[in-house]
Order: sequence, then C-alpha cells, then structure tokens
Amino acid sequence: MNELPRRLRWRLVWPSLVIMLAALALIPWADALYPVIYRFLRRLPFDEFFSTTIQFVSTTCVVAIFAVIWLLDPPRRRTLIVFGAALAMGGIVNETVKQVTGRARPEFSVAMERKEALRVQQYINEHPGTPVRCERRDQWLLFQPNRPYFDSEYASFPSGHANTAFVLAACLCIVYGRGRIVWFVLAAGCALARVWGRRHFHEDVLFGGALGWIIAQWVFSWNWPNTLAGWLNQRTKLFP
Repeated sequence: MNELPRRLRWRLVWPSLVIMLAALALIPWADALYPVIYRFLRRLPFDEFFSTTIQFVSTTCVVAIFAVIWLLDPPRRRTLIVFGAALAMGGIVNETVKQVTGRARPEFSVAMERKEALRVQQYINEHPGTPVRCERRDQWLLFQPNRPYFDSEYASFPSGHANTAFVLAACLCIVYGRGRIVWFVLAAGCALARVWGRRHFHEDVLFGGALGWIIAQWVFSWNWPNTLAGWLNQRTKLFP
C-alpha cells in the first residue's frame, strides 16, 4: 500500500484546531447551553440512530472492522498496524487530558437528577475534604487536593468515544475513501449520542473528536509501523 506513511498535511489539521479552540471558547457558557442542546437532541426522532452509532467504537465493532480488512482485503493488512497505533495514541492522550481536567459529567453536574445527586452526596460523605460538590453547575476539579482520579463520573473532558470515533473514521478514510461520508456520519452520531445520553457536554465531544482526528493524521506520518510490517512479513509472510 502506498497511502502510508504520508506527510502531515496542514489542510487536514487546521479545521480540527479551529474546532478545538471553539470548544474551549464555549466552556464558560456550558451551564446555560448544555440543557438547551440536550433537550433539542432528545426531541429529535433519532433515538435508534444514536443507540446504533454509539456502538461504532465498541470493542466488537473495532475488532470486526480489523477482521474484515484482514480477511477480505489482504493488500491493506499493513495499515492495521498504523490503525492500532493511532487508536492507542488517541486513547493515551485523551485519557491523560481527562485525568488532568477532572470535569464532572453532565449527569453529575448541570443535568444531575435525584439518583445521581444521592450518589454524589454519598461520595462526599465518605470522602471528607473532597472538592466534589453536589450542585447543578459545571465542575472542573483540575489539581485540587483530595479530588478523585480515574473515576468515570469526573472524566468528561474530552470525550473518549468522540476521540476514538474520529480516529477510526480517519483510518477508514485511508483505506476506503469512497465511504468517507458514511464514516463521518457514524463518528458524528457516536459523538452526539454522548451528549444525548447526558454523558458529555458538547465541548467534550467537539474537542475529543477534533483531537482524535489530529492524532490520527500525526500517526499516519510515522515510518516505523510500515517498517514493522515489513519486518514481520519477512518472518511470517502475513503482510502482502
């Protein structure tokens, strides 16, 4: 395959940088904007669409995509090493930012309901001195003392699902470019489903999706995955 590696292309990166900056600019208005966007998405007759597209980044779906390329498109097997590296790098960078920011998910902040409020209050009772608050407002824990780490409730920004969805969409655009509209619709649907499900703010999915796209473009410029594929082929003959 001659698509990879390829030079990092500015024209493929700058729109994502603009989206990331726009996401950051929207953060101060999250308390007011999120309820409006959430209600709008819930009114749309897209429940089945969101329920389906959120599975785009499931382990089952990703494994199935890799298996289809491996079994049905042998000339493109080499690209799977690059795709695996892109997904791994996207996950590492995204999770690092999540743990630094410590943003409470909407369901545990601005869109909190009674059952979530009880969980938050229980956590506060069990962890005296925690900066967590049982309040319907946007909360960023950042580097405050006694804050929870690696706790899903406080890992909203950026969206891991949106990140992975757009890394995967970028990968599929490399091997099956004619289907790029389908890949973008699936990725966008997956991202919006996280807002629809009260799991993320709109800024989370905008930033996460754009970050995933940029990371994918960066990984596509790496030389070592292609070198590794050549080395493996000499020993296994699995990569045409």
